[in-house]
Amino acid sequence: MYVALYIYGIVFACYAGSALGFILSDPWSYGPEMKAHTPEGVRLPVEMYYEFQTLDHFDGGDFKYWRQRYFVNNATYRPDGPLFLMLHGQSAANPVWMVTGAWHEYARQHGALMVMLEHRFFGESQPTDNVTSESLRFLSSRQALADVASFVDYIKEFYMYHLKGSKVIVFGGGYAGSLAVWMRSKYPYVVDGAVASSPPLTAIMDFADYYVGVANSLSSVSPACRANIKTATDTMFEWYGQPEKRSIMNNIFRLCEKINHGSLMDLTMFFWRFAENFARVVQYNKLDLSFMGITNNNVTMDDVCAIMTDESLGDPVHRYAAVNSLLLDTDGRQCTNIKYPQLVQSLNQTTWGSWSAMGGRQRLYQQCAEFGFARSGDSMKQPFGFYAFPWNFTTDQCIDAFQQIFGGEQVTDNCAETNRYYGGLNLPVSNVVIVNGAVDPWHRISATGQLPNASGDYEVILLESTSHCADMLPPMSTDPQELTEARLRISKHIATWLG
Repeated sequence: MYVALYIYGIVFACYAGSALGFILSDPWSYGPEMKAHTPEGVRLPVEMYYEFQTLDHFDGGDFKYWRQRYFVNNATYRPDGPLFLMLHGQSAANPVWMVTGAWHEYARQHGALMVMLEHRFFGESQPTDNVTSESLRFLSSRQALADVASFVDYIKEFYMYHLKGSKVIVFGGGYAGSLAVWMRSKYPYVVDGAVASSPPLTAIMDFADYYVGVANSLSSVSPACRANIKTATDTMFEWYGQPEKRSIMNNIFRLCEKINHGSLMDLTMFFWRFAENFARVVQYNKLDLSFMGITNNNVTMDDVCAIMTDESLGDPVHRYAAVNSLLLDTDGRQCTNIKYPQLVQSLNQTTWGSWSAMGGRQRLYQQCAEFGFARSGDSMKQPFGFYAFPWNFTTDQCIDAFQQIFGGEQVTDNCAETNRYYGGLNLPVSNVVIVNGAVDPWHRISATGQLPNASGDYEVILLESTSHCADMLPPMSTDPQELTEARLRISKHIATWLG
């Protein structure tokens, strides 16, 4: 769920989810260069800190503590109301979510106190002095869930309102949505219900279905769109070996540096980078994210397919390049970086700073240690005809960024262990609502039907017309009817859980 798009200078951090996997997928994230946009006349809550969060919850002899950031909004709270807790994922917490979004409406309806908790090792929640491999061993979803349990105990005990008897509902999207489901499964005595948007629930080493999902969504707009992408990429691979054609691609794809024909890593980066243009558009298709200060999400599947089927723009390769130019201009970038050494250099920054605040190294660590989600060339070849690279993109990054403490076999084992621990789609859980959009490729490893071991009041909702985490966004009059109805159903489930 999320590393390379940051490296290329895109401050649209939630788009990083389409790049590498759900660990980068946070619908509320934004880069440090961006300022959250808030409704006129509305003030954001100030940041607060839980001063005594435990560093290692699973070592009874470790008494090290750190400061975890959180935000509180009591505007919707009514006496004896519930606690609504938004779980944040792999990015700095964005306080704009404290004053808007669908969950704000639910809080108003149910008189809830709204609280948002930042994830360890992201934003200002920095448990250690650095992000070396030694420090990052304290970064895991299991530690994050234990953080939530400890924090809930703290805020129910010490917050100014009487919350000891309050029920707790957790919310999250993308990776944080997975945390919400797992929180209800592993700590049912701490939280009373969970609302999860677009939560991948199965760790997988090679997520080949991701690009199948991208291709299918594009085909729903125009079958010719997908066919022309395939033609373009097959042609590009032929051109890559021809000096005069490489020169053309250097120019039309606006590369920051010329193609190095002798570098396998740069070859992989070249094809992977441009494939992600389409993944990005599909995953966040038609989501209005301007309330978060994100203004470069106006390119849709309709737009890129119109380009790919426009013969006046030249052959499919030139149309493919035109899509890249559109996204470069939308992001305010001059050129496209395809150099793998620059990627590795960024991933090896181990001090807290602008890069670590954005969380690229931390996300990759969780990808290596827990979730996998590598997408090799083979995973792109079937739907789009991409060249099958003899290189596993994620595994090599794991080795290069973490002093070879990870290898391909170890990452595969880590995925299997994650599924054993949480249960994948067989997890025992109750009182959850899981919402996915059929346009979003991540729904293919989430829940889209009945959960075999679920019980109590739960529902899985698949929205045919929406993409990633659409149900979390502020309601709008232009929302599809099925989205509006889904939010009504979510609120009814919450009412049932609250009794």
